Amino acid sequence: MLKPKGVPHLYRQNDIWHVRVYVPKSVIPLVGKREKHKSMDTTDRRTARERADDWRRDQYRWFNELYDARASQPSVIEELPESMIATMAREVYRDYRTEIDADFADLIDAPLEEQLANEIAEEDRSATLQELLRDFDPISSAKQYADSQLRTHQLALSPDNPSYAKLVRRIREAFIQVYVDIVNTYANTPGRDDNSFFIDATTKEPIDAANSTSSKPAISYDLSEQANLLLAEVSNSRGAKGVAKTRNTMDLMQQWFGKNYDIRNIGRAEVTEFRDALLNVPTNMSKRYPGKTMMEAIDQRKPEHETLSISSVNTHIRNVVQLFNTATMYDGNFRQPNLTRISLKDPVDELDKRYPFSVDQLSIFLSKAVAHASEGSVSPFYWCSIIGLYHGLRANEIAALSPRDFITKHGYPCIDLKLPKEIISGSRKGSSKTIPRTIPIHPILRQGGLLDFVQRSKGQDYLFPDFRETKDGYRSDDISDWATRLITSLGWKGQKLSFHSFRHTFLDALDDAETSEKWKAHLGGWKMKGVMNKNYGSREMKEKIIPAISLITYGDVDQFVADFATRTTDWN
Repeated sequence: MLKPKGVPHLYRQNDIWHVRVYVPKSVIPLVGKREKHKSMDTTDRRTARERADDWRRDQYRWFNELYDARASQPSVIEELPESMIATMAREVYRDYRTEIDADFADLIDAPLEEQLANEIAEEDRSATLQELLRDFDPISSAKQYADSQLRTHQLALSPDNPSYAKLVRRIREAFIQVYVDIVNTYANTPGRDDNSFFIDATTKEPIDAANSTSSKPAISYDLSEQANLLLAEVSNSRGAKGVAKTRNTMDLMQQWFGKNYDIRNIGRAEVTEFRDALLNVPTNMSKRYPGKTMMEAIDQRKPEHETLSISSVNTHIRNVVQLFNTATMYDGNFRQPNLTRISLKDPVDELDKRYPFSVDQLSIFLSKAVAHASEGSVSPFYWCSIIGLYHGLRANEIAALSPRDFITKHGYPCIDLKLPKEIISGSRKGSSKTIPRTIPIHPILRQGGLLDFVQRSKGQDYLFPDFRETKDGYRSDDISDWATRLITSLGWKGQKLSFHSFRHTFLDALDDAETSEKWKAHLGGWKMKGVMNKNYGSREMKEKIIPAISLITYGDVDQFVADFATRTTDWN
């Protein structure tokens, strides 16, 4: 009887928990895939775990029905030919390597900084390999896989038979080679200690298992076909902007390699050449060089036209990595190239791409924001600005606020930040950077009339109902565009300021207040680094965090905001 092992494998997409269930090898040909995925339709891990247990139990009930239906009397053999032992062992190597690649897919697709953080120092390579193998216990696992291979091939062989011992030994070597692959990848020691039984010494590629077939063959290895598969996958998890960016990458790849290029011929060297060529592509290529291919635009680029930033090139490369990840999902025989650390180190630190406001700039900016108010009302952009300044909320988070999001918790007024309702309902695809959380309202904003403004807005779906919604489902463009126009009118263009600068200013204020990293993460909605903190960011707010918000201060600006309600009494 087929039984699941361990706990279900949960992972998050767009803050919604999903579960991955590996299909037992004996029924892969019947199921048609190596693994199954399903959304648990919840952001709560405990609920997801309960639902995942139930769903996996149902899947294994089905797997056993399939297995029983196809079961037949196995052929009892006295000896397993060397050719069959090789086939089985190489099948295990291929299948287990595919499983490991899937587990590491998120890391391969991660930013360069995260990949570098997972590097293995060459002097630690041997010790890391031994630790991985010790935790894995390859001998007992090899016996389980040997039994599974025999059942799959409908053969019966006594465990006392010398052929069985040979099979177990070869499968054990297959597991070791998989972990050698992992360590070589992250220690940057390609080819070291490779077992020639599994890896071709000339091509450095895995040796095909004899007569092995994919459980779900790819439609085609043509780049155009694989690009279409990727776009179909992406459209299920990203919004229009994300799909458009992926499509742009695929168009550039097809221009560079050719639509009918076999992706099996694209290795690390080819991706590196493509990456380096992207550095010479002019920005806004389709508008500035309409009808031109990538190569033509590079050749004809005018000196005054800038080229793609390293950040943009790295975005393209992440999409290339996802192309190969998707190819592996659709074809178990496809082996993606090693693209770890393929992204470029951006010389411009992320914090230097947008600067915080100075206190003097804040005073001028907020005074101008007030001046934009019309008689009888206060500019909504003023309220957006002070919410961004004192709480570090993103423009998207502010635009999505509803009067119903202002609640009382622990006897204190708070903002209850949720995922955008369009994403929760499924009416808008894509992800959100919002981490659901409850945050205490800064006392300066209470004095400055924010809660009065919220009270007058009750009954509306949004706190700022007049903001336009783009076709991508976002309502923040009006905020960003207004801030950019105001910054330009103040003569600050070129100083790397935008509405998002409020978030940088907020972080500086948290640092000045010597706020703990966990409180920073909760108040600002940042994900904390480290495995132990991966799930941090729940909506639960501890009462002891309330005083921390009062430590955010901006000198004379605080008094300006606090006095605002008094100055606008007649308007209100």
